[in-house]
Amino acid sequence: METLTNTHEKWVDVIIPTYDNITQLSQCIKSILIHKTVWPLKIIIINNGQAPLTDLLPYDPDITIVESNVNRGWTGGLKLGLEYSTSKYVVFANDDIFIPKSSYTWLRDMVRVLSVQPGCAAVGPSSNCVMGSQNIWASTRGWAFYTSFLIGFCMVVDRNILDKVGGIDETFYTGDDIDLSIRFREGGYKMVVLPTVFVYHHGFQTGEKVHGKPEKPGGWNSRTMGDETNKHLIQKHGFIPWWKTMCKVEIPSWDNGSEDQVIKEVVGESDSIIELGCGHNKIFPRSLGVDLIPKGEEIPFVGEKSVADERWDVGIIEMEPKFKYVLAQQIIEHLTDPLLALQYWVKLMDEGGRLIISTPDEDRVDGINLNAQHKHVFTPLSLIRLGEMCGLKPENIYTTYDFFSFTIVFTKGER
Repeated sequence: METLTNTHEKWVDVIIPTYDNITQLSQCIKSILIHKTVWPLKIIIINNGQAPLTDLLPYDPDITIVESNVNRGWTGGLKLGLEYSTSKYVVFANDDIFIPKSSYTWLRDMVRVLSVQPGCAAVGPSSNCVMGSQNIWASTRGWAFYTSFLIGFCMVVDRNILDKVGGIDETFYTGDDIDLSIRFREGGYKMVVLPTVFVYHHGFQTGEKVHGKPEKPGGWNSRTMGDETNKHLIQKHGFIPWWKTMCKVEIPSWDNGSEDQVIKEVVGESDSIIELGCGHNKIFPRSLGVDLIPKGEEIPFVGEKSVADERWDVGIIEMEPKFKYVLAQQIIEHLTDPLLALQYWVKLMDEGGRLIISTPDEDRVDGINLNAQHKHVFTPLSLIRLGEMCGLKPENIYTTYDFFSFTIVFTKGER
């Protein structure tokens, strides 16, 4: 059975190196602080420049300003910031990002994914100014997906995993995020893009100030800089890891299989099956399909016709005979009284039978926002507790359906 974890970790430290970019830094800080009631955070600013930030920024008890006294650069600033950080998760952030009001849950959403996905080292948002799969104009694969690399303009990192792979490499003044991504991958860890979180990025502010614009030889984002960065990465990691990260991308599959696949494996060859709320598609042709919409009638908001064998309100269903497998796929979140429904579903089960429930996982995604017809949300732990109230014991838990749902197999147990 999967290990259940509490997603509400303590505060997150946001580390922001800055170099005399007071206007955008101020905007950045304000946009972060205005949303800190959603998820607890502290901000650690590394002042690589000469501007007196204590006098120029508004006071807030959750802001720590560390005077570098020398320009340590981006990687040096991060390394210094980590010395002042005590949180389990840290955010690496450029001073020229801006968190819009539409992304007010930005930190909660990214930490939530990072904390529940096994082997996840870092999570990054989408943006207007970023390379790779995080770009808002890139082709994406669903509400969240694995990636071969994350860009460090804004990403949440698991501090424990960061330390395991060697921390920050100060020999990189650019390409450090690719270096870190390669080390995460070689360590067996994964990175996730969460395109539902958008962070505005002005881009190239400090780089062009220090190194010049791209048209200048060796300037920021110039061909020379790109060549030197790739050379440094290849010298450190070898050509194949660099190639697989930047060119021939190899990304792991996202979930543990579709819900249908999981349910078919659990049910096997049994023919004692009832599918509750089957709608327009039954997993098993041999099962008894039950739905509120009669067979042949169009299902509202779906545009398909019901294939139900019998018409029942699945929230208050009573029938004989008993079934070895009772399936409730993506239905319990639609019911007004899920506890009452579970009590009825238990009565449908044969001795030694199994109840298989699939539903969106509130630990991973906001279930109500997925569908206007959703009335309740569940986590694996909350549904287990509800099941136990009805005499059910959890046998197994699976993450399914593009990572945002889970499937629990219950068996009857003594109260």
